[in-house]
Amino acid sequence: MSGVHDRLRRVVLMRRRRLNGEQFQRFLEAAKKVAYFDSSTKLWIPSAKKLVELEEESFSKVINDLVELSALRQEDAEELRSIWLELRRSAVAIASERLEVRGERGLLHLLASSMNDCVISDNGTFRLRSILCLPRLLRVAPANIGVSVLYDEYLTRVVVERRNGRLYWRFGYLDEVAAAALSEIGTLKYYVERALLGPEGEYEGSELVERSIKAVRVLPDERLLITPVGLKHKFANALASWGFSLEERIEELPDLQLPLEKRYELFPHQQEAFSAWFKAKRGSISIFTRGGKSFIALEAIYRLRKPTLILVTTRELMQTWADYIERYLGLPRHRLGFVGGGDKKISEITIATYTSACLLY
Repeated sequence: MSGVHDRLRRVVLMRRRRLNGEQFQRFLEAAKKVAYFDSSTKLWIPSAKKLVELEEESFSKVINDLVELSALRQEDAEELRSIWLELRRSAVAIASERLEVRGERGLLHLLASSMNDCVISDNGTFRLRSILCLPRLLRVAPANIGVSVLYDEYLTRVVVERRNGRLYWRFGYLDEVAAAALSEIGTLKYYVERALLGPEGEYEGSELVERSIKAVRVLPDERLLITPVGLKHKFANALASWGFSLEERIEELPDLQLPLEKRYELFPHQQEAFSAWFKAKRGSISIFTRGGKSFIALEAIYRLRKPTLILVTTRELMQTWADYIERYLGLPRHRLGFVGGGDKKISEITIATYTSACLLY
């Protein structure tokens, strides 16, 4: 297809001078059907995707209008027709509206019969079942059927940014099937233990019962997914496996302006755990009791030097953490923030009980 694109860029579409208002409007309507406007050159560049979408009658009318209203030469009009015929024999286009698949009818029927799990016919209109089908269509159609697929790249583009402690994933296109798949990924499973009692109420054992919690919001009409920050890699990996391109617009928080001094050394197993965690800078660390998880957390504070919230279950543990930070990072207590036990002070490093943190926010 690169050769076709090179040929199209050599065709110049520019309105004739001294067009009246009605003629200029006709020029714009014709140009928009076959080209996109290049703001850098101030020219209309013919688009292979738009050409594929046009049927014979529509294409002929557009070309006649452009010959009349633009600087399109007759030889360039013939070149456009040659390219159009070539594209109609070998390519289809994905229209942004409802993911319609457009092109020569024979190719559309071939796609629908060869990839009926992705391409369906609905009252004579061909379309994709879901945006999730597009990456697979892009791989399979050229390799197995010899059909190129033209589409607007924004359809598979996702932009993610962080706002108010959550991630907002903005999709170029999001349908109900994709929304359901995203919702499933964001539904987290856990287990609770339930006692098994005999006829007389005597304890006979226990069983694990699966529960689930939905941790995300999917808004198909707004093409939006909202997730906790901790699920970033889970969704990024899923989108990559589906063939989506991800643009990250996540700004790092400013570094801590605190005089931290490292007064400890990690054991080999602690260093191994921290190194694995540090690759993604998020996740959970599970180590045997008294295996030194607190020192791994201190290493994260020291190495990252980012605003930190430490959540604990009791006021006593708040004081324990304050002791750790003062003893092993050299930071006096008065530089710390505390939320819980009657305190409500936010600082660059804040220690809070779960209950008090929930009440605060």
